[in-house]
Amino acid sequence: MRIDPYFNRQLTRHLNQPGLQRDPALARESLPWHPVPRIYAQPADTSGCGEIRILTPLRALSRATLAQGAGGTRFLGPWEVAALAPDTLVTQRIFSDLGLEWLRSYRRHSKSLIVYELDDLLTRIPRENDNARDFPTDIEDRLARGMRLCDRLVVSTEPLAAAFSRFAPETVVMPNLLDNAVWGTLQAKRHEGKRLRVGWAGSNSHGGDLAMIEDVVKTLAHEVDWVFLGYCPARLRPYVRELRESVAIKHYPEALGSLGLDIAIAPLVANAFNEAKSNLKLLEYGALGYPVVCSNVLPYQGGLPVIRVANTTQQWISAIRRLVADRAEREALGGALQAEVRRDWMIDKHLQSWLAAWTH
Repeated sequence: MRIDPYFNRQLTRHLNQPGLQRDPALARESLPWHPVPRIYAQPADTSGCGEIRILTPLRALSRATLAQGAGGTRFLGPWEVAALAPDTLVTQRIFSDLGLEWLRSYRRHSKSLIVYELDDLLTRIPRENDNARDFPTDIEDRLARGMRLCDRLVVSTEPLAAAFSRFAPETVVMPNLLDNAVWGTLQAKRHEGKRLRVGWAGSNSHGGDLAMIEDVVKTLAHEVDWVFLGYCPARLRPYVRELRESVAIKHYPEALGSLGLDIAIAPLVANAFNEAKSNLKLLEYGALGYPVVCSNVLPYQGGLPVIRVANTTQQWISAIRRLVADRAEREALGGALQAEVRRDWMIDKHLQSWLAAWTH
């Protein structure tokens, strides 16, 4: 599709109503020559997966001048795609009727490389996950249609690649990483009290994981101060000393650091959905130097220095008590985890891999 050479780029035709163009990427003149790839990314949201999988790498590539990056959650019209002339269009988690129609439009009118990004096994969401109601029963068919309209599928884990690669012409696995500009120098706040602070951070999608350790929380409530950030089931609230409300994604790293935990926990029920997750929770805790006790499930296995336990009440209690009793081990584990996360799991060390995943 050709663009109108006489149309003012400071105006928009969005919804066929002329008005002031408020998208900086569309208002900016797109010169035919550009020395680095031009990438337009369309996150499914501006928090959670959208932040980690789309906006973080997009910002990092732009900061390093490896790409001209821009993005937004609004679907673009054919004329807007033509005006932008991106080398790559990155889309995320498209499955709605409207989204699939716009994706067909991208395929029909654009010569860009089109990337489909996915970070969760949406076909196997457990019933106790509050997000399950947000997805239709034919979600696999919808995801497959979206992936087939794209040139490449990019996922965060090998289990996701195994589940969906049959629908995509090409599949690339890019692990989740932390933004060094945010997490690289962040320091945890330390609290002084009679009892150690043991905590967890997450959303209501983890109801099943927290139910699994309900007896752990109750048993240890008189030995440690439980600290939760974000979500806490009603049945656990009487045993939690401090509950912090959810915060916007841009404030989350600072909020996690402000908890001042002596021990962080990462429980995960062993099911297909969780087995396809990444180790992101360990990375966030580790960047702050928190020693971690976690479930011994696939996402948390590997070389990171954490304490892994079977999902039994006794193993969880024993591991937490062990760290409570041994300050030297807590400090050694937290320091080792922080050093490894900051050395190997920051996005600035992997920009060429992200660029390759998103470009020809």
